[in-house]
Amino acid sequence: MKTPPSSPSHCCRPTELPDTVTRVDGYWNDGKPFAPPSSPSHCCRPTELPDTVTRVDGYWSNDGTPFEGYLIHEFDGLEDGDHYTDDEIFFYGVSRATIEKSLAESGECKIDDFVITAIVD
Repeated sequence: MKTPPSSPSHCCRPTELPDTVTRVDGYWNDGKPFAPPSSPSHCCRPTELPDTVTRVDGYWSNDGTPFEGYLIHEFDGLEDGDHYTDDEIFFYGVSRATIEKSLAESGECKIDDFVITAIVD
């Protein structure tokens, strides 16, 4: 489980790279090539979340510390076409329908060591 970025400002990066950043091509350890995207469309996402991703508010079970805007992915991993990176997804494997049902029944959705209190649309 990860703590996602606190703001979406990382999404829309400037088109010019600072002098301290270099864009490179190369290969992963498994031999698959990687390269920078040919267009900046990867960093400016649609404003609506895909059906497989739900934005939630809640709190940590152990100390009650609140969190806002965390992303939950319905499946156990990212799929082709997802507009998010693994670092941006807080938790995997819980559907929006499951969260909605739990919120309707008890007002909360308890998962591992956190509790979801609201879906943020």
